[in-house]
Amino acid sequence: MNKSTILTVLIVSSLSHAADLKDPFLRDDDVSGASVEVRVNVDNAGNYVYQYDVLSPETSTGYILSFDLDVTCGEPVDQKGFAPADYQTGRTSDRSEGIPHVPVAIDAPSGQAASPSLTAASRASWMVAMPPGGSSVGLTVVSPYPPGDRTYWLIPSVDYGWDEYDYETALKSENRDSIPWINDWTVSGIVAGPACPGDEYPDDGDGNEDSIFFGTLFEGEVEAQNQLLTYSAPLQDQFHQADGPRELEMIIHCHADIDPKSFVVTPQRHGIRALFHPVPGTSETIRLPLDVGKNRIELQVRRRFAPPVKPGQSGAVFAGGGGSSLDKDVFVVRVPVDSSAPGQGKGSNK
Repeated sequence: MNKSTILTVLIVSSLSHAADLKDPFLRDDDVSGASVEVRVNVDNAGNYVYQYDVLSPETSTGYILSFDLDVTCGEPVDQKGFAPADYQTGRTSDRSEGIPHVPVAIDAPSGQAASPSLTAASRASWMVAMPPGGSSVGLTVVSPYPPGDRTYWLIPSVDYGWDEYDYETALKSENRDSIPWINDWTVSGIVAGPACPGDEYPDDGDGNEDSIFFGTLFEGEVEAQNQLLTYSAPLQDQFHQADGPRELEMIIHCHADIDPKSFVVTPQRHGIRALFHPVPGTSETIRLPLDVGKNRIELQVRRRFAPPVKPGQSGAVFAGGGGSSLDKDVFVVRVPVDSSAPGQGKGSNK
């Protein structure tokens, strides 16, 4: 075989291989079917022992790299004489960088997770490296603080199945910034964990009827912005719709400082925007109609802001414009083909 023939074969082979690769813009590493369960007990020293089980169904299309749990507080808390070293193994690392948090010891049974640690953001974190159908059980946090609502994250790995996609071409595209990435598949929700003082469940119970989910915390978004819109339902930002009508019940709370004129809902179909009545300091229950398949619902609102006051002027509050802050929340709901009839969609303002 001469050189020309060899080059022709290599070019044809390369083109054939590229044609077999999937389009990264259509990638959907869904891990939202995974469940997070917790068991809470009290040890002989009076400390609370939280044991988390993460289970991924065979139907997942993504690989869960880590399970993270928020343990931060708004201000430093009493350590109560707790010594994490009395509970942690040598595999546990503390990389926190001064962000206040409840005292915790973090561990995992052998073979269930690698590198249990307290991250720079003061999150308890376990590298679970979980493929579809996998599980990690007994991921442990010990703390002198009783249970309350805590945010968790299931963080996927973009490296899983990377070679199946034509990223070489996609990353050269003008639209490369819209390639789905880790944040698009990360799942966050509410689970019991060691609470900050004043945030614990009533009577150290195992749940709270008044649980509040702050929604998606996007990169660069501070917690204060992320509380302009909060939710009593749903308590997770990505999930699969089970039985019942094809609709999403949303109980939404509007902060007193929102600018109602800045409120935006996408997509703009089914007359969804008309179902919302954002009024500062109020709550409402809304039922959004869903389509079969993947439904992505994005809510945005801005905070009213007060510009600098000149001498002799009163400090009026202005809405919109520069200086305002944005709270953006995204909910992804997947509806199976065999689901029941679509909901009609309705809302009420309270």
